[in-house]
Amino acid sequence: MKTLINTLFIISASIILTMLSCQKEIPLCHDVEYNKAFKIEKNNKYCFNDGNYFVVENMSNGFCPCNSECKWEGEMTLFYSTSENGVIVTKTVGSSEKTDSMFITNKRFIRFLDIGFVEPCSSSNPFPDIKNVTILVTNE
Repeated sequence: MKTLINTLFIISASIILTMLSCQKEIPLCHDVEYNKAFKIEKNNKYCFNDGNYFVVENMSNGFCPCNSECKWEGEMTLFYSTSENGVIVTKTVGSSEKTDSMFITNKRFIRFLDIGFVEPCSSSNPFPDIKNVTILVTNE
């Protein structure tokens, strides 16, 4: 009987530890302000002083490849989740003027000011990964 109880305890503990280790880790919050430029990086959380925040999920390089002629320069796409007034929403926004710049609501817009790459664009790597992006989120 003791062996059965010990076995069940070990199995239960293993299941609980496995479930806890699978939970997504919430990144620390970087304090930022509306209407002031700041840099963002993938897998980071940015918090505004009004309690709203966003988490950068991914940044995708969709620019025209190096040494190529394109009709359109392309854009960087920002994938993020955001919380405004307790409601969490997953969103996507592009850096081009051709795409919608609404960040959270019709009162807040994002402007892309600078894009930093992990390495320079080259013929061997025409789509380098994005390291960081300097943005400004307006609060009108």
